[in-house]
Amino acid sequence: MRAFLSGLCFHAYQQVSYMILAEISPVTHSIDNCVKRVVVIVASVMFFRTPISPINSLKCRQRLKTQTYILMFDSSCGFLFL
Repeated sequence: MRAFLSGLCFHAYQQVSYMILAEISPVTHSIDNCVKRVVVIVASVMFFRTPISPINSLKCRQRLKTQTYILMFDSSCGFLFL
């Protein structure tokens, strides 16, 4: 039953991903996936209270700052949204 539910959730995730990809550019979709990965890692560390090293914490923080900067840049207009 768990495998079926997992497969169903993955299929729904893929369908939503393709629907979003039809609406936005592939670059934006790729950046969103990178941000999602960091958010999932941080949320799971907080939820499961997994200890992480200061180096890994620094890497996650830097990744979020970089992704935030990239998301603020609109390539079609060529300027930053503040």
